[in-house]
Amino acid sequence: MRSNRRVRAGVGVIAVLMVAALLPLTAATAQSDETGMFTPVADGKAYAPSAEIMRARTVAVDMGTLFGPDGKAKTRADVGEVTFNLFPDVTYTGRVTRITKDSFAKAWWGDLTNVEGGYFYLAVADGAFAAHLASPDGIYEVKSAGDGVYRVVQIDQSKFVDHPPGSFDDPVVGEVLSDAEVRAMEADGRAVDSGATLDILVLYTPNALNSDLFDTSEAKMKADIALALAETNGSYQKSKVTPRLRLVHVEQVAYTEYDTDGPCQGYPTYVGCANSAFDNAVNEMVNGTNGMGVAQSLRNTYGADMVGLIIDDPHGSYCGLAAGILPPETHGYQATDRQCATGYYSFGHEFGHLQGARHDAYVDPTNTPYTYGHGWTNPPDHWRTVMAYNNACPAAGYGNCTRLDYWSNPNKRVPAAWGSDPTGAPSAKNFKVLDNTAYTVANWRKSKGADFYSSFDVNNKGWAAVVGTWFRNTKGWYTSKGKLNKFATAYHGGFYGDITFEASVKRVGDCAGCATMLVLRGKSKNVDGTGNWIPSYQFIYNNSGSYSVWKIKPNGGLAALKNWTAHAAIKPFLWNKLKVVAIGGNLSFYINNQLVWSGSDAQFAIGQVGLGF
Repeated sequence: MRSNRRVRAGVGVIAVLMVAALLPLTAATAQSDETGMFTPVADGKAYAPSAEIMRARTVAVDMGTLFGPDGKAKTRADVGEVTFNLFPDVTYTGRVTRITKDSFAKAWWGDLTNVEGGYFYLAVADGAFAAHLASPDGIYEVKSAGDGVYRVVQIDQSKFVDHPPGSFDDPVVGEVLSDAEVRAMEADGRAVDSGATLDILVLYTPNALNSDLFDTSEAKMKADIALALAETNGSYQKSKVTPRLRLVHVEQVAYTEYDTDGPCQGYPTYVGCANSAFDNAVNEMVNGTNGMGVAQSLRNTYGADMVGLIIDDPHGSYCGLAAGILPPETHGYQATDRQCATGYYSFGHEFGHLQGARHDAYVDPTNTPYTYGHGWTNPPDHWRTVMAYNNACPAAGYGNCTRLDYWSNPNKRVPAAWGSDPTGAPSAKNFKVLDNTAYTVANWRKSKGADFYSSFDVNNKGWAAVVGTWFRNTKGWYTSKGKLNKFATAYHGGFYGDITFEASVKRVGDCAGCATMLVLRGKSKNVDGTGNWIPSYQFIYNNSGSYSVWKIKPNGGLAALKNWTAHAAIKPFLWNKLKVVAIGGNLSFYINNQLVWSGSDAQFAIGQVGLGF
């Protein structure tokens, strides 16, 4: 059987597609004289009232604004100006300034033209769209309501309440790594993350997924998370914060949020709030109790520096809670209510606590770990930064202050529409806190590689040859002509444990019995004379219509987890989509969306991924 696994001659062409079908979304729409990205529709659904929603309407979204007929995202130049016709009396024009993408979603950042201080973020995940737009005149969001229908809402931030009382001044405070300590770690040969990127794992509960009765899809949840991530990184950029958050994994967990004392009353009485759903969720993630040991396990698997849990607060009392202000790495957990994650920037707010940022000094005068580590409020001009509470504004007789996507920084000013004042003071430099703690937080876990998406339309970033010559051809394929009597392989940077690895591959040539494969949990730097990675798992098919699964042992020996077996799912000499799902020791192999094999082997828990023939 070993001879059938070797490359004897021939040409191989392999491309990693992992493409979600992102085509224009449609719905039964009413005729309208409005022009823009949204078309009003009457969907007949009865939406439950929510205090923070000032008004709402249902629309269809023209996804052709962002994607071409082939489903590929347009460039910034091709998108041009976007008309956001949110309500009959509210229309903005926006221009995209940045496009980001990962394996979960694409996101568009931009400014509202001719609206000083106006900005927007858009996200699309698995075909679901989400948007956040803000201007001095109002804050708006667009979220899926299912069946191709979307709901545009105007948000009243004054209805949001941040944390359960007393929790944010948790005395659990960790230590910051000094530059000397970082250099010492490097000298000892320990891998040190640079601090430029902080890896986050985002989990969500079934209740959070089902909180909107009209769209309980994972696609909507991923779009919401992608929107929250874009808002957070966008706010970092605006405020000159150096690090960025990187999403390494998203997963639903079997956890039901609950509060021990029942519903509580908010500021200023806080009656019955001692054990909120947030307190319980965060404590159980930290302690690994009530089924939340999975949060710790997934954090270690994906090398996440911090973990965020999206919940649905049973009583809608609060927006979020972190385990501490720059706590020890064992406490790197926070919980955010789904309703607050984007419209109120609570997603980034809670991660900010874990990074050492505090609220404004009016509500939290504590000066650890930094005397300058506070958010900032400007009551006369009715605004505040991401970490600031609203309390100082009504106390000074100014009513509500809008939370802007800025981190306190006395060297940055808000636009003239908000008064042109600095966004901080000597006691309010959250931007500096996030910079100072970046090394520390980035090294709570060693980076193991984020989920990735490689279309090869533009480049083959992240991929490198192990054996043979690999290149991106003019058709947008990642390709190699092989290596005589040896496996030609390429790897993607990073180390992965639990993973779903999918590739569309095609092998041409006259060797029907030769192998084409995906490699998981391997060591690409340790290759034997035939090109096998030692150790690794190999998931293989050939153009004779058979597949097999192999384990390359640490001593170089071979073990067949599944010997060569014919299967009708294989398309000889055509494109075949291979997918491997590896969760712990459970391994599943799919060919063209058909499960051809599942089995168990837990010897290799983590490693690199690659492909070859």
